[in-house]
Amino acid sequence: MNWLRQVLSEGDHPSFGRMASGLALIAGIAWVSWIVYQTKALPDLLGITAFIAALYGLSKTGESFQKIFSNKQ
Repeated sequence: MNWLRQVLSEGDHPSFGRMASGLALIAGIAWVSWIVYQTKALPDLLGITAFIAALYGLSKTGESFQKIFSNKQ
């Protein structure tokens, strides 16, 4: 359990960006695998890539704003 906490967090607090990105990545891999299995063709991966990256990016953006505004006080 401690190992999982270290992987999914930066320091002592859990990271939504890492957890959400990880879950979206697993779901994306399953979805693409199913599509390839059914159609025997690789689908366009731009949308799923943007979705996974957006979750992590939003988390990092919020974290950056917190650091900027907490240092100005």
